[in-house]
Formats: sequence, C-alpha cells, structure tokens
Amino acid sequence: NGYVVGDVLDMDGESTSYLAYDTANQHKVILKEFLPVSMVGPRNGTQVVAQQGKEVLFKNLMMDFTDLYSSLVSIESKAIQTVYSLFSANGTVYAVMEHIKGDTLRQNLIKRGKTYTFKEARWLFQQLFALLDILEKNNIAHGGISDETVIVTDENNVVLTGFAIRDLRVKNEHIMYKLYDGFSAPEQYNLNRFSGFYTDIYSVAALFYHIVTGRIFTQGCLELKDLSRYMPKYAVQALKYATQPNPTDRLDNATDFVL
Repeated sequence: NGYVVGDVLDMDGESTSYLAYDTANQHKVILKEFLPVSMVGPRNGTQVVAQQGKEVLFKNLMMDFTDLYSSLVSIESKAIQTVYSLFSANGTVYAVMEHIKGDTLRQNLIKRGKTYTFKEARWLFQQLFALLDILEKNNIAHGGISDETVIVTDENNVVLTGFAIRDLRVKNEHIMYKLYDGFSAPEQYNLNRFSGFYTDIYSVAALFYHIVTGRIFTQGCLELKDLSRYMPKYAVQALKYATQPNPTDRLDNATDFVL
C-alpha cells in the first residue's frame, strides 16, 4: 500500500504501531496494525492468523477497530492525532496516522522541571476540552487520556493520541488491557464497566490536577488544604464534580466541566 515500515514504536494488547514512510506523499506516518497478541498465532508469511477457537472474537474486535478509526478519519481538530486512512492487508487492518513532533506530557513535565500554573494549564487544555465535546457528538470515547497519550507539540499545543477499542480500556477477559493508574476512572477496573464520556471527563480532570500540582490524583486529594496555592476554589469544586467515584454522580461533558 505504498508504506515503508520501520521501527516498532509501541505494542499493546490491541495493536502494534510502527514508524513508517508514506512514499506517495513523502512524509513520515504512524502505521497502526490491529494485532491482539492474546489471540493471534505465528504469522503465516505476512498473514496475521487468529488462534484456533478465537477466529470469531478476532473478527469482531477487528470490526470494532475498523469502526473506530473510520469514525476518527472524519474528526477535524488541531487537538487530535489525524487519521489519514484505513486499509486491509495481511489478514488484518491498518490505520495510517499523523506523525507528531513533540513530547508526551510526562516527558514535557520532566523537561520543564516544574508544573504548570492554573492559567497555563487552562490555556494549554482549551483545545483538548473542545475536542472532548466534538468526540461526544460523534459518539467516540477515548478511555485512555493520560500523561502518556497527550502530546505537547513543538508549537506548545496539546494533541490527543492513543485511541483504542473499548476492550483495551477496561478490565476484561479477551485481550491484554491497558489502563493508566492515576488517570483511568474507577469503573475501568471493574469487569465490563467502561462508561464512556464521563470516564474521559474523569481522566482529563485527573490529568489537569496532575500537571498543576505535580501529584498523582487519588480519591480524597481534593480535600487537602494547600490546594489554594495551586488553583482557585471554583476549580477545585469543578474537579470534585468531574472525579466522583460513581459515574452517575459525575459531570458527563466537557462544556459543563469548563464552565
């Protein structure tokens, strides 16, 4: 399909991401291959082959992967990793995505050597908040917002990466799931209880708290008396509404959180 595949950049229970070169457009891309390691066997040449007895589940999850990335192709926002196209080959599906120059928020904080002020963090996250509203309108939940999946570009903008099928973002028995302690919502650790949009609100609130205070979010941390030196009281109250342990008690959209 016109892509020269280079190094493996990331592997998880759902897929493998490669650095690749688009020979037609002459630029680097990320090539994401649907490859759930818990249900595939050794390759038959270049072909991905599902393990015996797991063929139906493999195909169903591949359809979920295809549906997700087909939806992401149509999303236009500076705050999202662009999905250029999707194609089938080698018995599986590939998503072709933007190669972003920048650092993860985790790397960014280490390089800065200091946290963000409340005003800096609110400015940095403004496009991310707007993106969450766009994703909700398109019925797309991320489920993995963290300091590893948000990139700060060389132009000091934030870009959300790391989209994945639902099964990767909730404790389950099908694939090797991947959650982010301190950022993933409580319901994601319970079998098949991934909740959707208010799960993302929890994660982005926990991430906001982290980059302002330098601490990992835990239940009860918003009751600490020293938070006034990091952010105003109304911001602490918004974080409380966004991080309620019970999803039904939580804010479920980014507009209400920002307001």
